[in-house]
Amino acid sequence: KIVEIQDEYNRVLHNCLSEVTSTLTVASIPAMVNYNITDVLAGFQREHPEYRLNIVEADSTQIFKMLEENRCECGFARDAEGLFHDMRQIEFTSDHLVAVLSLDHPLAQNDFLTLEMLEGETFLFLNKNTTMYSICYNACRQAGFEPDVGFTGLRGENLIDLAARGMGVALLTKKPIAHLAGDRVVLVDVVPKVATSINLVYPAKGKL
Repeated sequence: KIVEIQDEYNRVLHNCLSEVTSTLTVASIPAMVNYNITDVLAGFQREHPEYRLNIVEADSTQIFKMLEENRCECGFARDAEGLFHDMRQIEFTSDHLVAVLSLDHPLAQNDFLTLEMLEGETFLFLNKNTTMYSICYNACRQAGFEPDVGFTGLRGENLIDLAARGMGVALLTKKPIAHLAGDRVVLVDVVPKVATSINLVYPAKGKL
């Protein structure tokens, strides 16, 4: 009980001294449910009812700008190409790329495939201004070819549906789409593994 009182005292005193408001703005990539980010946010709110959470959904590149411009205190973001290298990061979870194939695709029975095996395919990517587009495009270039991108969109569901209809091969991270795939497409792991980390990021300067 004494420890709880001391924690409460320290928090109130710090807020008084630094004029911290009772609202915390937290940004997050759209796949909050699939990465259990909503669990963390809801848990924080239960434990700290004195704070009001203002949650903003955004892509990682947008979260970076929000942090730079002090429009949020922290964010759950997918780090790619050292985007957040000047900021503090706490690894939260990780994921990896899979190829989304139609059931009748020649590679649908494979346990895994390399990106080189997909050269010449029409690719379905998330929008160009997203971190996921950069990850997929750069992975193809590192595999030795320029991807033929036939569709870019905002929602993974649309990419999956187009892949199911034989309109191309989608590249997406596995966790957010595992429950969306159903029995119309096959998810095949890409090797060597193209891994991404989802981190809690916040500015290195100043106190959080």
